[in-house]
Amino acid sequence: MRRRTKVIGTTEKRQDAQDGTKVDIVIGFLGAGKTTLINRMLADGLESERPIVIENEFGDVSIDGDLLKDSSVSVRTLASGCICCTLKGDFLTCLQEVVEDMHPGRIVIEPTGLANLPDMLGVVEGAARRLPCRLSSVTSVVDASCVAEMLELSGDFYASQIRDASFIALTHTQGLGAAELDGAMAAIRKLSPCPVMDVDAAGGVGGLEVLAASEAALEEGTVPVAATPPAEDHHHHGGHLHAPGGFVSLSFLPEHAFGEGEIEHMLAALRKVPTGRVMRAKGFLCREDQKALEHVELYTGGALHKPSAYTGEPKLVVIGKELRRDEIERIVGCEART
Repeated sequence: MRRRTKVIGTTEKRQDAQDGTKVDIVIGFLGAGKTTLINRMLADGLESERPIVIENEFGDVSIDGDLLKDSSVSVRTLASGCICCTLKGDFLTCLQEVVEDMHPGRIVIEPTGLANLPDMLGVVEGAARRLPCRLSSVTSVVDASCVAEMLELSGDFYASQIRDASFIALTHTQGLGAAELDGAMAAIRKLSPCPVMDVDAAGGVGGLEVLAASEAALEEGTVPVAATPPAEDHHHHGGHLHAPGGFVSLSFLPEHAFGEGEIEHMLAALRKVPTGRVMRAKGFLCREDQKALEHVELYTGGALHKPSAYTGEPKLVVIGKELRRDEIERIVGCEART
């Protein structure tokens, strides 16, 4: 028996026509590994299909777009909001320009980690009615280390990223025990029967292998069609951005260099209670002992920092709930952008 994807609202059979630009959605919560997976696809040969990446940043400075620009692929970045709601018009305009002017073989869309997938599907569905493009895959990148925690913390928009995808790429599985992996799968299976692939298994899984599996999952099922979910609150207020579930973003442009051990100390300090609940931090920072900027990441399961090929200005974005702006500014060492 063929597996069918979970569908919301009405359903439509996948069209037989195979022409038009392929559109791939790679969605997932903050720090799940979306950009890493897309970079893996590009490194494995996706560039041969003339792809263009549309990158959506929740904060008002771009981080993930700069990580993707390390490749030769064209990247369009839409910042300061979500392309499924506040930036919907900008996204449709961008999609139309890309399809009609650049004629790519694929468009890979990476929405913000706070995006609502039914809304995202609705936007792409509407674009496909007007433009020569078609939905090719819907991959949800899920951090195996914190599925139950994120479901409790983030509510339905996180659940929808699992429930309404046609394929799930499970990440951050290294170091987890069998019981933890079983728990993650049990939480996923309560929401969706769709295929799941551990993309961080020993030896790693090729990016094109993940994409092919995701395309096959959508082909064997039905195209998810967006119902109209309750409106969520996305708006600017007092120099930061609000999103579903009370998430906010703070952006920084630190001009100072960090001494030995100071980046590690900063990332650890952001985890502590006085800052609020920091769920994600990412950016590029100067170190006194290095010429190259350091790429820094803080996510639910851990943190990393490493030299980067990025040559722009230092910047940092912090995302979370009930953030203490004054405390975070003290830790970072400069004021947040307004």
